[in-house]
Amino acid sequence: MELDNRLPFPAMAFRQFDTEGDLDCIVSVRGTFNHVQDGIMEIAREQESFQWEDAYEDDPHQTVLLRQSDLTPDKPGTDISFLGDAWSPLREPETSWQASICVGNVSKEVEVCGPRFWQPVIKEKWAGFSAKEPKRVISDWTLTEPEPTCKVPVCWTKAYGGVIPGTGDAETHTPPDVERRNPLGCGIVTLDMPAGTPPVRAPQITSVGERLDWKETPEPQGLGLVSPWWQSRQQYTGTYDDAWVEKRHPLLPQDFDNRFWQAAHPDLIAAPHLHGDEGYELRNLHPEHPVARGQLPGLTLGVHCQRADRDAWYVLKIDGVQFDWRNDGRVLLTWRARFPLADADGTTLTLTRVRLKSPESENHHAEKETA
Repeated sequence: MELDNRLPFPAMAFRQFDTEGDLDCIVSVRGTFNHVQDGIMEIAREQESFQWEDAYEDDPHQTVLLRQSDLTPDKPGTDISFLGDAWSPLREPETSWQASICVGNVSKEVEVCGPRFWQPVIKEKWAGFSAKEPKRVISDWTLTEPEPTCKVPVCWTKAYGGVIPGTGDAETHTPPDVERRNPLGCGIVTLDMPAGTPPVRAPQITSVGERLDWKETPEPQGLGLVSPWWQSRQQYTGTYDDAWVEKRHPLLPQDFDNRFWQAAHPDLIAAPHLHGDEGYELRNLHPEHPVARGQLPGLTLGVHCQRADRDAWYVLKIDGVQFDWRNDGRVLLTWRARFPLADADGTTLTLTRVRLKSPESENHHAEKETA
C-alpha cells in the first residue's frame, strides 16, 4: 500500500481490524492553521508533525492531554477543544467572568474566577478524661472570596476533581482514589481531614452561576481534551471479561463503542461531523480579541483508492478542531476516512483536495479540484 499525499499537511495511511476481525484502511490528516480575525483561517507556514501518540506535558496521570494521537481509527463526531487562558473582558483584574466557545451549532460557556480556597473551620472536641487538652477537628469548610486577576488558565487542574482525601496507603504503595470525571482537578475536602490541613484550592472553572458547596460533587467543567481513562471516555471501552478472553481477544469487545475515541468534553462534540466551513466565536479566550471570530477553511479532502480491481473515492471527515492559543493563534484540524481494505497489495492511495458532485456525506463520487 502506497500513499501519495498531495496536500501541504502531514498524513498517514494504516490498517486496523474492525470489531469482526476484518481489515480496514484509515487515512488520517493533521493540518495547522492560524486564526484570522473576522476571516477564514489560513494555512500555517510551519505544520505540526503527524501525532504518533497521545502527547502530555509530563506524566499522563498528572498532566493534561495536549494532543490526541493521529492513529485514532474512527470518531463518530467532531471534537472541539481549547488550550490557553481565559482573559478578563477589559484586561483589568476582576474576580470572575464568563468565557465561551462556539463552532457551528456547538457551544459551551463556563465561568472563571481568580484563586480561591476552602478554609477549614476548626472546633475543639472533648478528647476523654486522660487527654490534657481538647481535640481539634474540622467542623466545616468556608469558601474565600476570589482574588482579582486578569487571566485564568483554562485547564482541568482548575476545575472540580482530583485526589479524594483519606484514600491510598503509602506503606503498601496503594495509590489514592481520584475523581474519575477529572483526576487532575481540585476542591475535594472532607471533615475527616487533619485539623492542621492548610486551605485547599477551590475550583476556578465552573458552570455559569454555580454556587460551590463542599458537600456536593459538581460536574467538572472545562474546554480541554480528556484522557482515555477518564469516565466520559472509559465508559465506552466495553466488557473485558473471561468470555472476551476466550472468544474475541485480541479484537475489541462486541460492546465497544466508537465514542471512546472522542476526546473532547461531551458538550463539545459535534455529531454528526462538522462540514469544515463553519464559523466560530470564542469570547474572552484570546489575549487581543475579547470576541475572536473566524471561519473554518472549508477544505474537502478525499482519497482515491486504486489498484487493478478497484477504483474508488472516499471523502475524509473533519473530526477535530483544537484551538491552541497558549503561545500563538494556531488551530489544529484533523480529518479521517475509514473504509474496508482486506488486501492492500498493489494499492495506491492518492490524497488530495476534492470538489464534491453531490451533497451526500459518505462514499461520495468526487473529482480532483483544479483550483
